[in-house]
Amino acid sequence: MSRRFVCAGLRRRRLRCCTVAAVALAAALIPAAAADARRVSAPFAERTVAKLLAGIPHLTDLAGFADTRLAPPSSDAADVNGDGIVDLLAVNLAANNISLFIGRGQGRFAKPRRIVVRGIAPASVHTGDFNGDKAVDIVTANFVTQDLSVLLGNGDGSFRRASHLHAGVVPGYAEVGDFNDDQRADIAVANLGSASVSVLLGLGNGRFQRAAHYRANGLVPGCLRIADLTGSGHLDLVVTDVGSAAISVLRGNGDGTFQAGRAYPVGLAPQCLNLGDINRDGAIDVVTANAGSSTVSILLNNGDATFRAVKPRRSWQRRSRRRWATSPAAACWISPKGAAGSRVR
Repeated sequence: MSRRFVCAGLRRRRLRCCTVAAVALAAALIPAAAADARRVSAPFAERTVAKLLAGIPHLTDLAGFADTRLAPPSSDAADVNGDGIVDLLAVNLAANNISLFIGRGQGRFAKPRRIVVRGIAPASVHTGDFNGDKAVDIVTANFVTQDLSVLLGNGDGSFRRASHLHAGVVPGYAEVGDFNDDQRADIAVANLGSASVSVLLGLGNGRFQRAAHYRANGLVPGCLRIADLTGSGHLDLVVTDVGSAAISVLRGNGDGTFQAGRAYPVGLAPQCLNLGDINRDGAIDVVTANAGSSTVSILLNNGDATFRAVKPRRSWQRRSRRRWATSPAAACWISPKGAAGSRVR
């Protein structure tokens, strides 16, 4: 049997294995999944928080920042109490709540307060102003209850009781933006269980229209990002497909609707992505971290939301084997100004 056919068979086998693993993670209904999340997500959170706060004094004040028992898979930063100092929020998958760290300034944070989301297995947390009162509000996407929790802020660091919104099947990663240019915050969420992206347009009073669903190219949509990829002033959506080797780009029409997704190949099982102007041409490019192939893919934007892949030079590839390490979190730490990697010592 030729080497070509052997390699093709191995690639297909790896794709099937990664697809099954992604579907199992998306289900999040088996008790073992929570245990796995505690083992994997907590050390990841501690490492990423350390990177985020590297160079800030008083890091010792953040000892125990990530509670390893709660499996925090997502975080966000905003001034929730209006004192002009950034606060941190980390959603806790295993505890069904949010940890709120009030900022004291100079890199110091108060001990965490728990905020109940009234949903089971919240997977991501994001902030926005959903009722136009200038106070920070919160939205979480909940795996098991398959809904979104919206908590309206009081402006003093406290929040009202959560209300719930229906999205798709197993909503995972949510983003907040203005998709119909009405100056009101809207929500988009990638649904791992229905291979779709749901968009909920805000009414400006803390309520939302019924979700509109858009088919994503692939099996298991994962990480979702929003940006103006065409320079038109309208927000577009980019979502990874954990179950394959591609991303989907859904161009926004500016009225809250989106065009059909267009797929672009990347590495196997892209777990995370980030957006930024990599080549400084004024267009937003895409970077993915591919867990299945242990690679990072770079897609350069042609300025019209179409993309071309970048292949590393051989000299860089040889050097990368010795000095660089690739992990599923790598793309999450790429600077928006174009730094395309993280040195691992």
